[in-house]
Amino acid sequence: MDIERTYKFTNENVSSYEKLYNFKNSRVLSVIGSGDQYFSSLLFGAKDVILFDKNEIAILYFIFKFHAIRKLSYEDFYKYFVINKLDDISTYKKIKSSLPYEVKTFFNRLYSNGNISKLVYPYSISNHTINYTTGRVIPYFDKERYYMLQSILNNRDVPFIIGEYLENLNLENLGNFDVMLFSNIYLHLSMPAKDYIKFLKKCRNNLTSDGCIQADYSWSEASIQDFNFIKDDKNSKLSLDMVPSVRYDGKSDFKDYVLTYRK
Repeated sequence: MDIERTYKFTNENVSSYEKLYNFKNSRVLSVIGSGDQYFSSLLFGAKDVILFDKNEIAILYFIFKFHAIRKLSYEDFYKYFVINKLDDISTYKKIKSSLPYEVKTFFNRLYSNGNISKLVYPYSISNHTINYTTGRVIPYFDKERYYMLQSILNNRDVPFIIGEYLENLNLENLGNFDVMLFSNIYLHLSMPAKDYIKFLKKCRNNLTSDGCIQADYSWSEASIQDFNFIKDDKNSKLSLDMVPSVRYDGKSDFKDYVLTYRK
């Protein structure tokens, strides 16, 4: 495996998507990333979520996290993932009996070699600890919603996962979706903004009549300047929304930006 790390938690305000998009009884296509787009979609009412990601480590980690939420109490999950940063073999032992063979083998090796800390990227929203106590950024950090999610996961299997890059997905074989969540993948594509919009127009063929695509996420208005031309295009299918930022100290009113393409 040539990709060695993944994201422990999202660095987007996925809680904001509940107001931006209609997830009720929806069919969703989402990148895996940290898995938090998937877990949030279920909490928001999605009935079916198909995932994609080329990062094999992200796939293994997602399946691990899926079973961890099934198995652990809210307090144990918080302590294991946030406080101890996965470095707690006793909690891991509570999870590993539930893991598929490939996932268990991978994590056993990480713990045996003392490499568990190298699994995730060092940056996370843990610099803003309030994000982990209110559900303002990740909905399942609200205790009540954590147990709602746990109940949902205990009644379904690991979702269908496609190990592929976004731009290489064979959408024609996947059917139609109400919501597509592309995170901030645009930043990692070698694709000018106008070419990305052409790509979004192709994806439109797989949207339901009132479907939409979360096309980009930005932590500053300056970094989303590529799409400034939409302000002058009255017929544009793109819209830009300000949402409460992941950067939050209890006082400052920072904003992040979500770009949406609507059919």
